[in-house]
Amino acid sequence: MDDPLAQIDAKLAAAVGEVVRGCALGADGVLTVKFGEQGAFRLMIHQSAWRIETGTTVIASSQDDRASSEPLVRQLDGRTLTGIVVELPSLSATFAFSDSLRLKTFSVFTQEAEHWMLHLPDGETFTAGPGTQWTSGPRGSVGAGQAEGQDLEGA
Repeated sequence: MDDPLAQIDAKLAAAVGEVVRGCALGADGVLTVKFGEQGAFRLMIHQSAWRIETGTTVIASSQDDRASSEPLVRQLDGRTLTGIVVELPSLSATFAFSDSLRLKTFSVFTQEAEHWMLHLPDGETFTAGPGTQWTSGPRGSVGAGQAEGQDLEGA
């Protein structure tokens, strides 16, 4: 499978259809969303800007005051993940949920920091970033791919 987008989609597909079982905004600004039974899937947005929105309203964003946005991110609780779209080459992502709710990430670092990661129940972790780099494999292992300037229209 040489298409980077197809490789990424295959890694993330297992989370689609899972229900959010917990959502928290950490003191360090990390947004964590747990999916599936007992939080078997865990999305962590580290060094990316993010926004939760509907088709008509912005609900919360990473730059909002933590005290006001912390309860708002919990609107994801109980929603079903209906799709994940990753943009190349940035690895920014849109996580779509039931009731037209979306969590969008915006990758801002090109060299130093991981954008976001998804921990899977089998012990594998998909990591987006830094830059256009992505890795997938057992936690702490090496297994890398690189989004090489393709975009969704060209994929």
